[in-house]
Amino acid sequence: MTFNIPSQQGGVINNVGGDQHITGGQHGTYAPSGVDVGSAVAQLRAAVAAAGLPADVAQQAAAQVDELEQATSGDEPDRARAATALERLTRVLVAAGPLATAATAFAGPLGALVGWLGPLGQGVAKLIPAL
Repeated sequence: MTFNIPSQQGGVINNVGGDQHITGGQHGTYAPSGVDVGSAVAQLRAAVAAAGLPADVAQQAAAQVDELEQATSGDEPDRARAATALERLTRVLVAAGPLATAATAFAGPLGALVGWLGPLGQGVAKLIPAL
């Protein structure tokens, strides 16, 4: 049997021509290429600053952007930590209401980071179905 499989992307991909037996599970990481995480975080920071949030909400949002920036910096970003910070930020923004009035400012960087996070970004995607 011959497989002719072009480019594939995913956490775990199994191309099997016969039986496959897996013991202990499989684990992988999905990392789409072409996402400039630092730029997306900077765009989120700018969008938060421009959203006209009340001071306490702006402080909460800025703290989550700081957490997100720390989680995504360095050679090996902590995607789980980044996903948690991004979901908290999104919850703050949804509760405050600026996503409805400034959706274009947030949609690009949120969508890029959700894509970069892969399955870990699904919590944010569920909060904003338009992503």
